[in-house]
Amino acid sequence: MTEPKEPDFCLRRLRRAVPLALMLPVGVLAAPSPHLEEVVVTAQRQAVPTLATPLSIGRVGVADIDLVGATHSSEVLNRIPGAMVQRGSGQESLTAIRSPVLTGAGSCGAFLFLENGVPVRPVGFCNVNGMLEINTEQADAIEILRGTGTALYGSNAVHGTINVLQDEPEALPDLELGMGAGEDAYGRVTVAAARAGAGVDAGLRAFYAHDGGWRDASGYDEEKLNATIVVSDDPDTASPRK
Repeated sequence: MTEPKEPDFCLRRLRRAVPLALMLPVGVLAAPSPHLEEVVVTAQRQAVPTLATPLSIGRVGVADIDLVGATHSSEVLNRIPGAMVQRGSGQESLTAIRSPVLTGAGSCGAFLFLENGVPVRPVGFCNVNGMLEINTEQADAIEILRGTGTALYGSNAVHGTINVLQDEPEALPDLELGMGAGEDAYGRVTVAAARAGAGVDAGLRAFYAHDGGWRDASGYDEEKLNATIVVSDDPDTASPRK
């Protein structure tokens, strides 16, 4: 009488399954890992002479900004070779830096506008009126990097970069008021103030302007405000007020 062979069949099937089960983790571990792109970022936080910088940079200082007393950013920016800013209605502008005058969506991502080295708008939220909200009227200096600067500043700097520099509180007066007037019912008021505390310096600059416009529907009212707070870890080494 022969015995059933089911146990032997099950054993052979189990022996075949065990090597297969042992091979599965090996195959998973042997899968190549995805390659991660290496990104290297370099920077320095110190003044570098323009002649020692391998870039094409133009600069307008505070003396020229105060002398011009611009009612539009183009009046200052166009003093730098290689830059041409066209003025539209109100404070609208069309920028060209070693490039054609780009308008509409064509200018999106072509120029990068910074204030103290920080972009005023994120990538993708760009407009030809990128200088609209920057306080160029009370700036300490304006720098223009002519040509591509995407490797240093970001993806928006395809044709050029404009960086508006504002004073730290220690360089501001305790209190300063200014007024100006011009044709086409133009008028403006400026305020600058600073205060030093125990390890904390605070500075404020405010600007208001009204322009009746040189043609119909070209007038505007604008307000700008810059506030800065500098905190020192050691109150004894806080920057003295100037």
